[in-house]
Amino acid sequence: MKLPGFYQGAKPCVFAVVRGGNSLHSFSGYVRFVIDTAAVRTTLLDADARRLRIPEELLNPRDKLVGLGGAVRTFLIDKAELIFESADEDFSVSMAICVTRHDLDGMPTDDRAKVAALASVLGLDFINKFKLLCEYRKDVVRME
Repeated sequence: MKLPGFYQGAKPCVFAVVRGGNSLHSFSGYVRFVIDTAAVRTTLLDADARRLRIPEELLNPRDKLVGLGGAVRTFLIDKAELIFESADEDFSVSMAICVTRHDLDGMPTDDRAKVAALASVLGLDFINKFKLLCEYRKDVVRME
């Protein structure tokens, strides 16, 4: 199975459908993930989480984290499905994913815009299941 990716600027990325939920609450939608070998966990950031309209009932609170964009509230979705489309066939992985929420009300307007532009990340919890090939000069991003 080859999962194709692409570069956005200098960042290797992939698209996936992310879905989850239970019989009462669910969500589903496309997400652009930056492949981030420095991120331990696959994480949906604020803009994607809002766009997917993830129900509060599915979010399990975790500790605050400090990272790019300051302190964030973090939540865990115990079981989500990431679905990747490829030329061969669709491929899916069920896994726990993190969701972040920055305190946008307490931020200056410029910082809010920067946080809103942050992409969700595909972390090592997913990446380490595959061979990752990134060749910027050849415009190749692929996981096998």
